[in-house]
Amino acid sequence: MDDPLLSIIVPVYNIAPYLDECLESLCGQTYRNLEVVCIDDGSTDGSADVLRAWEARNERVRVVFQPNGGVSRARNHGLDVATGDYVAFVDGDDYLDLDAAEKLLAAARENDADIVVFGGRAFPETRWVTEVFGPRDVVRTGDGCAMIFEEKGCIPSASNKIFRRSLIEAEHLRFNERLVLGEDTSFSFFAFPAARTVAFLSDRFYHYRFERAGSAVTENFKKRAWQLNHHVEVLDYIAGEWARRGLLDGRRTQLLGAICFIFYDFDELSPADRVPFARHFKEAFDRHFSPADLARPMGRNERYRYELFLELARDGLTRAQAATAMARYRAKMAAVALNRKRAALMSSKDA
Repeated sequence: MDDPLLSIIVPVYNIAPYLDECLESLCGQTYRNLEVVCIDDGSTDGSADVLRAWEARNERVRVVFQPNGGVSRARNHGLDVATGDYVAFVDGDDYLDLDAAEKLLAAARENDADIVVFGGRAFPETRWVTEVFGPRDVVRTGDGCAMIFEEKGCIPSASNKIFRRSLIEAEHLRFNERLVLGEDTSFSFFAFPAARTVAFLSDRFYHYRFERAGSAVTENFKKRAWQLNHHVEVLDYIAGEWARRGLLDGRRTQLLGAICFIFYDFDELSPADRVPFARHFKEAFDRHFSPADLARPMGRNERYRYELFLELARDGLTRAQAATAMARYRAKMAAVALNRKRAALMSSKDA
């Protein structure tokens, strides 16, 4: 059997200082049957010159230029022109281990996998990134929704995966260009339910440049209220699409639990921003969920957080009542953290 072609789609916007490192890692892969599709999203910093130089000296590099439209539009443009049997997404300021493609395609062929999920690291090292980019070694078939709920690495990123391109095209999968945040997460919530077989590898091939000065992620996450309100739109979109596709019934509680991570920064909101956010959240919650969904088995942290949002959204809530609700919430979360520490201590003693 011929080696399948891998298309690596690289969105680029004003990252000239980092592009050489990224493209060296992609063009230096031990797996040779690949194309690197770079989509320049209207860069103004010299990124285009770096890309042209790479295209001139390496026949596997293809460069496409478009007016600035955002990372989702760039990735979608890449999907439109990619010709590979499998597709990967690598941000232009990140890089891959040199044997990544070889091992990923081997896993794809060995298991006839529609998706291969792999691990990664942030630099500088960041605990939550290490946690979510840490899948176990397993091959799963069947219920792709369950994979999202049960396996690390499925969300939030699209960059620690390769996808069979025929799956993407058959399901008409594209990144939602209307979402300002969470486009990776939503893409995965639609790709996994369509997959028959998914291989998970614990190898940490992907190197994610975290908190780069000037990056959209870094700048956006400094604006907590703005960020959290856009994350409500992510929940609203995913739940609405799952309902339309017949995936939501019986999975509402699991969906709320799986996606709660996008609201973890709520605790850092100013008191003035909490109630407006909670009301925005409740509008989306009421469209797709009910309080009964919070009564079913769910992590206590997630339940306490959602219950707080709904309480803060009550009509006629006074400042004193909001402050009391926050105090109760913090006490509950502190109790959960204390119980976890005790359990970890007991476990270490038993060991």
